[in-house]
Amino acid sequence: MGRRIEVRARAKRFEEPNAGMAMLLALLFIAAALAILNTVAARLKDDVRQSDAFTEANAALHAAEFALARSVSELQAGRSGSIGVEQWAGLAGGEAAAPKTGMPGGLNLPAYGEAGVVPVKTPDGGAEYWVIALDWASDGIDNNGDGAVDGPEEAGILGVYAAAHCQSTERRVEAIYRAGEGQPRPFVRVSWRELAP
Repeated sequence: MGRRIEVRARAKRFEEPNAGMAMLLALLFIAAALAILNTVAARLKDDVRQSDAFTEANAALHAAEFALARSVSELQAGRSGSIGVEQWAGLAGGEAAAPKTGMPGGLNLPAYGEAGVVPVKTPDGGAEYWVIALDWASDGIDNNGDGAVDGPEEAGILGVYAAAHCQSTERRVEAIYRAGEGQPRPFVRVSWRELAP
């Protein structure tokens, strides 16, 4: 009797040759699903990283714009307009102490962490900045590139250089303003550009 059952079980296995195929298809489906999920997860992680980098860069640019606006309001109040760099050795009495070729107008801008640079936090605390405001007529630099240091064409023009840092992103901008007459003294932005950090 036991021999008969064993023969029937063997015969049944040979009668259904596709019995293992369903298991193989299920394994292939699971492997394909895992590969697709892994690809989607990697793509999502990359998208989040790019989104974070964009958010940081945008916040740093907004902080630099805030620094420019704050500097202009300081200038209108009769102050220097420089913020966070009052003790920096590269700025002495409103003049660039160490002009450097290749920089805007020969100005050697400070780096974060340099001695005398004390960045100021934005009101929301998400970024920090410093800003340098220079009167082109008395900063000791040939700002317009005409070969004359502090020439008459530079009178009434101010260069405002701001840097902002948000987490791992730094943005620097240069804005040129023309000063007007009156109280409070109006400043009109005539140019703006982003500088390399």
